[in-house]
Amino acid sequence: MGPGKPPLPLSLGASLRLRPASFSALRTRWVSPTSSTGAARLASCVCSTARRLGSSISGATRQYITLGNLADNPKAHLLLIDFAARRRIKLWGEARVVEGDAKLTAQLMPSGYKAQPEQVILFTVLAWDANCPQHIPRRIEASDVSEALGERDRRIAALEVEIQRLRNTAAVQPPIFPSAGKGLDHRRLQRVLDFIEIHVENDFTVATLASTAHLSQFHFSRAFRVATERSPHQYVRERRLEHAKALLEQTARTLTDIALTCKFSSSGNFSRAFRRVMGITPSQYRAERRALPNTSPAPRS
Repeated sequence: MGPGKPPLPLSLGASLRLRPASFSALRTRWVSPTSSTGAARLASCVCSTARRLGSSISGATRQYITLGNLADNPKAHLLLIDFAARRRIKLWGEARVVEGDAKLTAQLMPSGYKAQPEQVILFTVLAWDANCPQHIPRRIEASDVSEALGERDRRIAALEVEIQRLRNTAAVQPPIFPSAGKGLDHRRLQRVLDFIEIHVENDFTVATLASTAHLSQFHFSRAFRVATERSPHQYVRERRLEHAKALLEQTARTLTDIALTCKFSSSGNFSRAFRRVMGITPSQYRAERRALPNTSPAPRS
């Protein structure tokens, strides 16, 4: 194809994942293949317009064939390949060698690259086209694989924490209220109770519960007391104490950790509230439950 295609838009080049390993050789005269090293560093190229690319050449990778071909005929083409997405763009244009331009050479050198640059090849795009990706092998960079595996492991860890929290919540069943329906209808009351069980380890207010029931805070508090014979604050405190009991039985977590998890301000406040309801301290409760055979699963950390 001749140079009749519109200039390569910057957005098209940016849509490819331009990595050093993603570039094929710079081909001069539109025919002869050469070393891929110079073209590979186009990942650090500068594009002063939408039609110009540049690459520096170090002394360790002397482009004898490329430079010889360009001295005779400037026509060349580039293949830009994104192996991960299996996409390939072919560029036709003209290339020229620039020597002695320190500013341009420094501008084109990759950051942190230790080689000593000696020359620059500037490539002017005359035409471009998207090649068929059929025979492009999919290749994923090791850093991308590592990042994906890390994200997977973090997601698994978060799900395990959530599963454990749901298990602890499921182990403590909320009470059944014979007065349900007198203040709050069964549907609204169950929605509120489910919210409390799911968020028993989270901070929330009576206003949040009222919003869950689609009522004003005043009407919700009054209706909730009629339905459950206790205030929202009292009920939430009861459910958190029940959740704390499950954590004492099923885990080896410290009293301070359990107290903060169940939204008590301190272990002392938690112990006083626990003793007021149970008649014994959390430590005594844990010891008694552990002493009973086959009453609870092995402690989890």
